[in-house]
Amino acid sequence: MALVMVGDELLDGRTPESNSRYIIERLRRKRARVGSIRIVPDRLEAIARAIEAAWRESVAVVVSGGLGPTADDITRQALARVVGEELVEDEELVDQLRRRYRERGRSMAHSNLRQALRTPSGRPIANPRGTAPGLLHLHEGVPLILLPGVPAELRAMWETTAEAVVLPLVEGSAPALVRLRTAGLPESRAADRVAGSGIESSELEVGFCVTPFGVDILVQGRHEEVDPTEGARILIDALGSDLYAIGETGLDEVVLDELIRRGETVAVAESCTGGLLGGAFTAVAGSSQAFVGGIVAYANEVKMRELEVPESLLVQHGAVSAECAAAMAEGARRRLGSSWAVAVTGVAGPGGGTPEKPVGTVHLGLAGEGSTRTRLLQLPGDREQNRRWSVAAALDLLRREMKAPVAGSLPT
Repeated sequence: MALVMVGDELLDGRTPESNSRYIIERLRRKRARVGSIRIVPDRLEAIARAIEAAWRESVAVVVSGGLGPTADDITRQALARVVGEELVEDEELVDQLRRRYRERGRSMAHSNLRQALRTPSGRPIANPRGTAPGLLHLHEGVPLILLPGVPAELRAMWETTAEAVVLPLVEGSAPALVRLRTAGLPESRAADRVAGSGIESSELEVGFCVTPFGVDILVQGRHEEVDPTEGARILIDALGSDLYAIGETGLDEVVLDELIRRGETVAVAESCTGGLLGGAFTAVAGSSQAFVGGIVAYANEVKMRELEVPESLLVQHGAVSAECAAAMAEGARRRLGSSWAVAVTGVAGPGGGTPEKPVGTVHLGLAGEGSTRTRLLQLPGDREQNRRWSVAAALDLLRREMKAPVAGSLPT
């Protein structure tokens, strides 16, 4: 299978390309692989060449982007050139577009009629999230699927229509894979664990993938007949408490699931992460069962007023200190009435560091029933990396304190 992602904005940095990752993740669960990804500009010749090349090498082609109403939305024209057909206006699509705009209380612009064009041999794909319909064209036995570039629209159309077309052609084309998710383990140390585990690698491939919450270790056979389960079992023993999930479950989900299982709640107090930790919790559906809220206390005055951090503590130890992190966590737990509270305070960078507290110095605080603990991080990244790593470390601190079980299990 091949992907073609269309858009000048993908090449000049205006928009990160996320649609291919989504499709790859969905297919991987069905042991299906993507053979190639092409990113091309909004140029008729470039799009047509990419579609034709992908068609020649693949059993299915998915094209994302270029289906809007503007003059540079020319993916349909490129497809028509490849398959040797002239585009026609689909009256039923025109009616659907007009009806959708009427339902929204808006009049439809003439340019929207571009979205009603299709190849005569193709059939439209309904778009439940937007105005741009997709298109499915079977070209000499190979499905060519056009989907919008808007991620929410592409995902809805993939799940309702496109995946069912593609899966029968590619399912089982990739070797079985086991994903082991770790936290608190740098990539180099993860590699050392694998090397020292005694795993037999002659028939296995072991890869590493850095994620927002840590490092994933991917174990798969070198060909379809190899079962990676036994090798993964050896690595599970070697990883110990650094392993938090087998499969796709995220660290945030593991923590929330354990809180819900216990019937407990959590609150956050954040300085340098500015709400990212709370965002990690609330990104998970159903988080309201365990996450009660948070306080972003950037200024010392807010730490004192909202979290009841003593002024004398700030004067003596500073805002970036274990003492302050502990006081923030205790204050959040007390003010918000939660079972647990996690606090983050530090120097994210690029400025603000001192010889005693250089950029990347972050203190975590964790307050629970009857005890408070802290952890010091010395992070080497830029501002955004340091903030994200702080969130991951804070979640992992709570996971370890609760001794949350590993999510998922090996295939049987």
